[in-house]
Amino acid sequence: MISIDPAGMKTFGSLKFADWPEADRLLMDAARVPKTFLRPGGAASHWRDKTLEAVIYRNGVFLWWLRETGRLGPTSTPYERVTPENIEAFIHAYGASHASTSLAGTLHGVYEAIRVMHPEADHSYLLGAVASIKAMAKPRPKLPRMADQSALVELGEALIAHGAKRAGEGHMLSAAAVRDGCVILFQIACPLRRTSFECLRLGHSLLRGELGYHVDLGPKQMKTCQAFEASLPTWLTPHLDFYVEVARPALQARSGLSDEGWLWLGAEGKHITGKAISRRVRELTSKHLERPMSLHLFRDSAATTVAVHDSAHIGIVGDLLGHTRHETSEKHYNQAKGVEAARRYHGLLKEQSRSAS
Repeated sequence: MISIDPAGMKTFGSLKFADWPEADRLLMDAARVPKTFLRPGGAASHWRDKTLEAVIYRNGVFLWWLRETGRLGPTSTPYERVTPENIEAFIHAYGASHASTSLAGTLHGVYEAIRVMHPEADHSYLLGAVASIKAMAKPRPKLPRMADQSALVELGEALIAHGAKRAGEGHMLSAAAVRDGCVILFQIACPLRRTSFECLRLGHSLLRGELGYHVDLGPKQMKTCQAFEASLPTWLTPHLDFYVEVARPALQARSGLSDEGWLWLGAEGKHITGKAISRRVRELTSKHLERPMSLHLFRDSAATTVAVHDSAHIGIVGDLLGHTRHETSEKHYNQAKGVEAARRYHGLLKEQSRSAS
């Protein structure tokens, strides 16, 4: 047995699916068997690829920890490993160096994996542990991380202007700067979820018409499983045109591969993931605006902007962001009311201070 203090771990790995115990892999493969007219299919047959990827990664973290602490018995089943002792020790170890929201997400991934691999078993203890951690999880406040919309527009336009100087020469860094600027402006105009943003394709989900660009995403490309359409503003058209006609070809040529039409390309001309795009945006906003904004924060920023400056039309937030529940939009409205109330109160205090002097 490897001697490791589980509470002393600072970094965690994740076992890739190919490295899972054979029994685990067989059970997960069985859970993914698709439904047909003659058979019901596995418990995870309806999962999308992104869901499967997340569960594989999160359960892989638990398996990695079990292995590193000598708890991954060669003949044990997945269900036999989620004992109260193991789960409580994992919570203690992982929670010591990770945010409570990260712990909650990882533990939920373990539950989902066990649920589909052992659908007939009693999962009440594990489900209760997940519920308890989620109840205690406190997400980081979002408002301090949000940059002003005008500052974001200025940053996006500055990046495009900087890259435009040499993008036409095929200069990679310049082309990437134009891409980065367009990413920021696009997310301001149409704040999509990360997974939807990465799957935009020219001529498929992003169409160019006489009046500009139009987003057309199918149910499989949306978290809500509902189709989404939106026209982009005309002020964005010349920026996207320059990226599509000049900067993007400079990036695509570096790959040496045929062009599949993916809108967002990396430095080597290959399709870039939403995660990588979000990381790049966070770096840029941190450096230039001192606000580490991920792609998802653009959605919160858009909702908060509407709630603060045009609360009478808060209903547009649901359509703008592709929400299926009005409670999600209402949450941003309530948050923004608090921000506006604080502003008014601070203004009142300033007026009173001036009167007293």
